[in-house]
Amino acid sequence: MKKNLTMLAVLAAVALLPAGTMGEEFRFGGSLGLEFTFTPVPPADLDISSDITLSLSFGNAQVISRTRLTLDGFHQAWLGFGLDLSVLHLETAMRFDPCFSMYRLEVRGEWCPAEFGGLLLLENLAPICEPPDYTVGVVLDLGLQLTSGFWLRSLTGFGVWDLYYLVDELARTDISAAPGWWFEEQLLGMGLQAECFSVDSWILFTDLGLIWARLSSSYSWSQPDVAVGASLWWSGGWMFDTAELFVSGTIHPVTLRSVTVFDLSGFVMQEIDVEVTFSGITIYSQTVFDFLGLIQQVAGIELRF
Repeated sequence: MKKNLTMLAVLAAVALLPAGTMGEEFRFGGSLGLEFTFTPVPPADLDISSDITLSLSFGNAQVISRTRLTLDGFHQAWLGFGLDLSVLHLETAMRFDPCFSMYRLEVRGEWCPAEFGGLLLLENLAPICEPPDYTVGVVLDLGLQLTSGFWLRSLTGFGVWDLYYLVDELARTDISAAPGWWFEEQLLGMGLQAECFSVDSWILFTDLGLIWARLSSSYSWSQPDVAVGASLWWSGGWMFDTAELFVSGTIHPVTLRSVTVFDLSGFVMQEIDVEVTFSGITIYSQTVFDFLGLIQQVAGIELRF
């Protein structure tokens, strides 16, 4: 079934390409990635999973397939398709674990300086491969991007939770569906992006009021390629809950990044990222630990063609 879905997505990508891309402007490329995740489970167990990711691009269209395997066998498959039409960007995706469990359709457009978008989510809340219990969620996305670097963004969720996962730029996080269809969350962001520094803030509202906020800033240098920054996280107390300090630097072909997390009692955890890129190959690792030991280890390789 997954093979048929992949073939249909590829054929759809080619069929939907603008006519100009089928000539001299047609571009074909892609990547193949393999990632392993090791998570210790106290007192003496280890959870191991692997993700196989295949990405193919045809001009302005892209097809992405991601399959997750565990020690018990097949765990989850995710198939996505994207189409970039300059002022309009379309993304659609399906998830199987192993039965069908999610479908999403996302549309984003630009009308300078305004940005607008919407996301439709259909998710099955029933246990795996049991009689389905579908729910629908919608996210409305509005933004403003000025030439000065100042930006505003508003995301309103109906029937979905975890709106912050739409802007955290992490592949492992995603929004989740709520049982029913009503207002759930409002995420508001604003910031300033300059050539060498940036500052931004995000606040989250529910029907109970303000429940979460994050304030971040960073500064970067081009020679050498180094960036430093900090984030403060708040979730309802009289002071911030956690603070993150990060430092990253690149000496080709190696990139290092360190993220240290603190709270009011002191050190919480440390994340060390290492990435090596050469000849279309990227090898990377992510290590997360605290005073008690390893929390998670991720290692992967990606081949681009």
